[in-house]
Amino acid sequence: MNDEISQNDVVDLAMDQWRQEEPSLDPSPMGITSRLFQIQAKSEKLFRQYLMSFEIGIHEFDVLATLKRSGPPFRLSPTQLYKSSMLTSGAMTNRIDRLEKQRLVLRKKDPQDRRAQFVELSAKGHELISGIIPDYFQQLSHLLSPLTEFEQTQLAILLRKLNLGIKWEA
Repeated sequence: MNDEISQNDVVDLAMDQWRQEEPSLDPSPMGITSRLFQIQAKSEKLFRQYLMSFEIGIHEFDVLATLKRSGPPFRLSPTQLYKSSMLTSGAMTNRIDRLEKQRLVLRKKDPQDRRAQFVELSAKGHELISGIIPDYFQQLSHLLSPLTEFEQTQLAILLRKLNLGIKWEA
């Protein structure tokens, strides 16, 4: 048996305990979901620590990265921003306020509709996110390094399928 497969983790222990305590229940789904939660928590903690040196949080990074990946002129409406991150408009407003206070984004009026506005990366915000992104992708690659390239591809396919198959209640 492969060395990695033969090693047990805390999730294996929990599933064994459930098999003992409730033999009629199948704890195997816990093997996936609990590990997903643990991986998310570990990666978020590492990334939070990394972003502290730039004086931004994960949520601010998300807004800056969304604006950056939108391409020139690196501008989106607040609605486009919150839909891309699946947040409430109130939560997005708070993020934008914090980023505007740090002069990382600018609010601009829509020339076609005076009631509408856009959020745009400032020069400072563009410089910051452009400097962070290469290291961010390198860190993601490092996090996935225990898996082969083939395993990473398979995992991405399976997680996409799972993600699309989960129906959220509105």
